[in-house]
Amino acid sequence: MKRVIIILLAMFMILLLAACSSDDPGQEESIPEISEPWSEPEGPSIDPDNPPMVSLAGFESLEVGMNYREVVEIFGREGVLIGEQGSLGAVIQIYMWPGETGSASGVFQNGRLIEKTQFGLE
Repeated sequence: MKRVIIILLAMFMILLLAACSSDDPGQEESIPEISEPWSEPEGPSIDPDNPPMVSLAGFESLEVGMNYREVVEIFGREGVLIGEQGSLGAVIQIYMWPGETGSASGVFQNGRLIEKTQFGLE
């Protein structure tokens, strides 16, 4: 009886593996592309020759839930994108803004601020 169960389990595993394999060995599995779940509206124009520096006061006025454009308006300049990851419909981006004495950074999920940090701002 034990031998029959082992043979049946082995046959089941072989059928299961055969069902999971592709009929066409050259066929590649397609991975869906992540579409941007948000878009950035046009913001204020910033003079690249005279970029404003971020301050502690500006950093402290940031609130979780603000969108990227609102943060840019507070700091007066675009952030430097230092990291980006997309998975399962969520896009995580990390931006950094330099200041005269330090810097500020923000983590955005689908365009909304979820975390902020600063180092050395005055």
